[in-house]
This record gives sequence, C-alpha cells and structure tokens, in this order.
Amino acid sequence: MTTTVNAESRFLEVNGLRLHHVDWGNPAAPTIVCVHGFRGNAHAFDGFARRFRDRFHVLSVDVRGRGDSDWAADGVYTMDAYVSDSRRSSRRSAWRASASSAPLWAAGSACSTPAATPTNSSAS
Repeated sequence: MTTTVNAESRFLEVNGLRLHHVDWGNPAAPTIVCVHGFRGNAHAFDGFARRFRDRFHVLSVDVRGRGDSDWAADGVYTMDAYVSDSRRSSRRSAWRASASSAPLWAAGSACSTPAATPTNSSAS
C-alpha cells in the first residue's frame, strides 16, 4: 500500500523570529530533522524527503536568515544563536527526532536539541 504524503510549509515563532520548516507528513513515524548547509535552505532535502517520507516523519528547517525564515534584526548569526533556535523550536513543536541530518557547520545546532540525547539518538 502506498501512502501519499504532501509537504507543508510551516512556521514557528522562536527567539523573536519566524522560522520556517517543511513538514513532509507521516507524524506517527520516527522523525528525522534535516538542517541545511551554510548557503542552503530547507528545500535542499526535498529529494531525500520524497524518498523516505513513507517510512519517516521528515522535517527540513530553514535556519535564521536563510530560506523563508526571518533575518535576525540584531544581526546575530552565531552558533549559540542557531543552537538556541534549534532547542526552542524543538520544545515549541514537541519534535522528538530519532535522527538528525546536517552538514558540519550545522551539526552543532542539530545535535544540541533536547531530542538529540543518548536516549533518543544513535551514533554510528
């Protein structure tokens, strides 16, 4: 049986910013949170999400200042700011990632969410 899942753009208000993410549906499945590279956006994971959305709940995020997310009025784009956005997004949305996918620069923020703890994620 094939399940059709449509992607949906969603926004969260976090740290005074309107942050965008693409939710590929299937919320009952294990969640994978995808964080794009330095010059990317949430749609960098569209191909991946299409391939895995039947087995996973794929969320792809636009970090502050990228894609459809707000730019920071104060101009702060530090790792601490990205980590704070990631943590608060996770708390506000009740995301509980089974896995995260992120390039090296974004890995710190992706792996710092409350969901990315030894009890909720695995390293290979």
